[in-house]
Amino acid sequence: ARGAPAAAAELLEHAIAKTQPEDVNARAVRTVSAAGALILVGDRRKARSLLEVATTPLGPGPLRSDVLALLSELVAGDAEGGEKRRALIEQSLREAGQDARRRAEALLRLDIWERSQDRLADALDAARAAVALAEEVDDEYLLARALTRQVDLEVLLGLAKDPPAHFRRALELDQKLRIDPYLGPRSMLAVCLVRAGRVDEARPLLLLQHARALEEGNEDARTWLCLFLAELEWLAGRWSDSAG
Repeated sequence: ARGAPAAAAELLEHAIAKTQPEDVNARAVRTVSAAGALILVGDRRKARSLLEVATTPLGPGPLRSDVLALLSELVAGDAEGGEKRRALIEQSLREAGQDARRRAEALLRLDIWERSQDRLADALDAARAAVALAEEVDDEYLLARALTRQVDLEVLLGLAKDPPAHFRRALELDQKLRIDPYLGPRSMLAVCLVRAGRVDEARPLLLLQHARALEEGNEDARTWLCLFLAELEWLAGRWSDSAG
């Protein structure tokens, strides 16, 4: 909460070490938390190692769904990493069973995978299904994230003409909940505005999110926001700013 995810990861690793080996469920819960903190600080290798260790003793079910879901974010650099990622997401979705929150989380990861394959209509189907599940369980944080994905794709596919208006509900939720600065509503609205050539409207949104990522020690988000800002300034013709 105070912007020190590295310290959080260290404490969580101590918690894992203090957990009895036979208490595999507690170890899995703490491992997912630790891996999430490690991803924030950019230590994806250690996060993956922890998750792979946690997967082995777990039987099929919701807890293994959490481990597999997070692990799916860390295999893209492998040989055939795309297909491995897809397989992990699908397994996570199956093992979530009837747990609506976990199913929605898996569908949001499926949305990202489908985008990477340029299957935007399939990605939109996944995002809309995640929205429906988030509304079913009345989880505003999950709903804000799912809505962001849905409206971003609808703008991208030409189904919505005014990005700020289309993002309004997600932005209202973000005002209250402060969604992740990388894939949150403000960043994704900014990306939509950049695509439309409205770079002067997008710049303050991305700068605000970049400052927030720095404040929170979120190196993963900061890396992506730097990429978005570099593209924005390149398109704006401010090439020295883009290179910086």
